[in-house]
Amino acid sequence: MIDVGLIGFGLAGRAFHAQVIRATPGLRLAAILQRHGNEAAEKYPDVRVVRSVEELLDIRDIRLVVIATPNETHAPIARQCLEAGRDVVVDKPFTTTLKEAAGLVELARRRGRLITVYQNRRYDGDFQAIRQIVSDGTLGRIVRFETNYDRFRPDLKPGAWRERVSPGSGILFDLAPHMIDHALVLFGLPETKDAIGSSSWDPSGPVQSAIEGIKRAVPGMTVMADVCLCEYTDHGHCGVIVERNGVKDVDNDETLPLLMKQAVSFAAAGADFVAPSDMMDGRVGAIRRALDERSLTEVGIMAYSAKFASGFYGPFREAAESSPQFGDRRTYQMDPANIREALREMELDAEEGADMIMVKPALSYLDVIRAARERFEHPIAAYNVSGEYSMVKAAAERGWIDGPRVMNEILTSIKRAGADLIITYHALEFAESVAG
Repeated sequence: MIDVGLIGFGLAGRAFHAQVIRATPGLRLAAILQRHGNEAAEKYPDVRVVRSVEELLDIRDIRLVVIATPNETHAPIARQCLEAGRDVVVDKPFTTTLKEAAGLVELARRRGRLITVYQNRRYDGDFQAIRQIVSDGTLGRIVRFETNYDRFRPDLKPGAWRERVSPGSGILFDLAPHMIDHALVLFGLPETKDAIGSSSWDPSGPVQSAIEGIKRAVPGMTVMADVCLCEYTDHGHCGVIVERNGVKDVDNDETLPLLMKQAVSFAAAGADFVAPSDMMDGRVGAIRRALDERSLTEVGIMAYSAKFASGFYGPFREAAESSPQFGDRRTYQMDPANIREALREMELDAEEGADMIMVKPALSYLDVIRAARERFEHPIAAYNVSGEYSMVKAAAERGWIDGPRVMNEILTSIKRAGADLIITYHALEFAESVAG
């Protein structure tokens, strides 16, 4: 039996959390923090009522704390509970800033504790009904989904924290998390893969939907969409598989029309750049023609021109479930030892219409970035890939290196080599360090 402490006895604590805890086998509502009033004591006379976080955490038997307080207090209370060695459930929204959320996740990892978010509206009957008819195909192929909450009270409620001007208040934090959660639960990532990656050009696919959502929310943001089939194919390769003389391999020319369809789909959704990473010969020219024929002439192409057959891609492939089911990608990605071929591929992509050319990975190929900078006028992009990122994080976690310092050295070296644009998983951390 897990003893649970509930912090907050407003609407969420009273109507949802207390009842869920009491109804869940294996959980026991041991204490409720209600700073003012006696509603908790009257409703649950067998439960201890306290008036402060410190008093609740002094109850040694409590192993799990559920936080249902005003949004701006979620982060500091969750931090206090984690530091006291408790597992934590936070009512939506998790925190009011991404930085707070990342800090709590990191603290939970260091302390060996669990932290998660409670999202109650996905259990409503109407949503469950919608989810069922979407999943069983009753409505056919859905190309547009719209959801809303209607609030009929025309005036502000005096003293309501959700309606005062403060961090975490307002409709965005109050109701929007439910709507976003609904969309993710209903549709999410493609659930099926096939031999040709056909879901990648579905207009209602996750990438297309994300592009449209970003452009609605932040119209001025530049969106670049990766073009490749590996994440969408059931075999994990970047193109169409053929078998010749008992050997399976990717067919370059059969793959090009599929890449064209994917790129056009992303561009039609609003992408400013498409970024072919497949390494098929001739794909830049083919994609440029496909875009121009559909009057998408303003959409640029950032070509993965020198993408090497590297061992540094492992963490991404695991996350994206895109590892090849047989063989490897060395027949179409580049030989790490061959810089002359890399430069020749960049030249061909530039001639076919690439607006930017890329070197991937970055850290072990600084000489290739430098050679490209000296030879081409095009903007040079460099991809600081998942394996390079993970090495820094793993070493820093073990105390072997100063993580932020090494991150800065690596990114500086890539820039110094000649990169105009760096794609990196360190992006948020680096931006926050620069912003102070």
